[in-house]
Amino acid sequence: MTIQFLVGVQNAVASLLTETTARLFDLISVCVLTGSVVIIHLVMGIIVVKKWFKQKKTLEANTEKFHSLCDVIDVAWRRKMAEKAAIEASQEQGEKTHVSDNSESGSKDASGKSIHSPGKSKKKKTRHRSKVDTEYQTLRNSNEVGMESSDTAETNLSVA
Repeated sequence: MTIQFLVGVQNAVASLLTETTARLFDLISVCVLTGSVVIIHLVMGIIVVKKWFKQKKTLEANTEKFHSLCDVIDVAWRRKMAEKAAIEASQEQGEKTHVSDNSESGSKDASGKSIHSPGKSKKKKTRHRSKVDTEYQTLRNSNEVGMESSDTAETNLSVA
């Protein structure tokens, strides 16, 4: 719309001039308008490219922060699961020792069953935890496979 306005002004001014000076004015006007359009496109192109590189750099930095945070969370989760497994193993070892001590000493209820027999609820919890662990590892592995196909993941992996 700005170019149409400028062309309209140029035509109005050219109509006031004589024929020889009008042709020269037209030639100068065309050159100025064409040059200004080219310069404006170059400037806008440079601005767009600078913004694109800035956004790309910010995205890569945030992606790297995200992956490092995922690694920290994953390490903490694995440590927590290992601690839970160690606690459960020590508790189960203690229960087995306690059960064997009770069976040796003859601790039985009125029906003759051992008092300290492990319950089914503990087995269900263990199965549930192992199922959750398996699902987590499956999701983690599928995410790693999906990320390896992207260019940014490959650069992040090469940096690490």
